Amino acid sequence: MLSRILPPHLNEDDLSLLLENGHPDPFSVLGVHKTKGKSWLVAMVPNAVFVTATMGRKVVELTRLSGPVFAAQVPNSKIKPMLTATYDGGAREAADPYSVGPVLGDVDL
Repeated sequence: MLSRILPPHLNEDDLSLLLENGHPDPFSVLGVHKTKGKSWLVAMVPNAVFVTATMGRKVVELTRLSGPVFAAQVPNSKIKPMLTATYDGGAREAADPYSVGPVLGDVDL
């Protein structure tokens, strides 16, 4: 396996489960998380070639960890990121879907 630097809240098992679409709690690793005094954004953006996050006035380039999973240290965990994904045929901007938290709970299922 390639050597890579993962955000502190994400480990290789988490990454493997995300890539297999089998993570039992994706909200625990995707989105913005503050760990050890630093904020990290992890995003899963299928088919993207390049991903940036706009948080307030700051634009941060995310690094591909593996497949569709990208991550970067970001300036603030309280600002909801807007993701810009660049594809072979253009670009698309969208709010990070994991910045709102889970919508359904165990009772709803």
